[in-house]
Amino acid sequence: MVGPSDVLALREAMLRTGVTPFNLEVFPLSADAHLSEMVDGLALGSALGARHATVHVHEENLEIAAGLLQRFCAMAEACGITVGLEYNSFSKVSTPASAMALVNAAGCSNLGIIADFLHTVRSGAGADDLAAIHEAIGYAQICDGLAQMPLDQRWREAISDRMVPGTGDFALSAMVAALPDDIVIDVEVPQRVARENGVSAWKRAREAVAATRLLLDRDPWR
Repeated sequence: MVGPSDVLALREAMLRTGVTPFNLEVFPLSADAHLSEMVDGLALGSALGARHATVHVHEENLEIAAGLLQRFCAMAEACGITVGLEYNSFSKVSTPASAMALVNAAGCSNLGIIADFLHTVRSGAGADDLAAIHEAIGYAQICDGLAQMPLDQRWREAISDRMVPGTGDFALSAMVAALPDDIVIDVEVPQRVARENGVSAWKRAREAVAATRLLLDRDPWR
């Protein structure tokens, strides 16, 4: 959607509107991935001011996966970008604990973990599991959801229909309390049904951000 020829115009538009990019996603790492082809994406993101990139790992072997991460992190570091490993059930790293094991194995100074609340809950984890990897969390993605979701509906949920914070069953307050204080929280609430029903992107974004701020402001640790 954005190529090198768009960088100047996009940077000017962001400057006018007070918008700054944070995260680039997603970079899939597997044994047959051509990591050299990802350099252009990292460089383009860096030119736009992005500071972070998301990786998914599709390799079960810990040693091979750690090597892939090391290579990617080196490329990202050259662009001034930190890397976040996102655990999710659609990759080979599906839990907070397995993400922590891989981060430790890779040993990269610019590597951390992305704590997506949806993937946390769907992996069977919760606030205690986030607390156990507290120091490694560099970035969080917040949303809400039902306590249970059939396996065959989880891809659709993750990609196109998440719930606004405060409207579902997730223990959001406890999970937020387990996060470091100085990280970015991304409000990741795609709403395909609302979009198809004519709710504008502006309205969907405003409502999701307002609900998140309400959650953060009402809790005593803030």
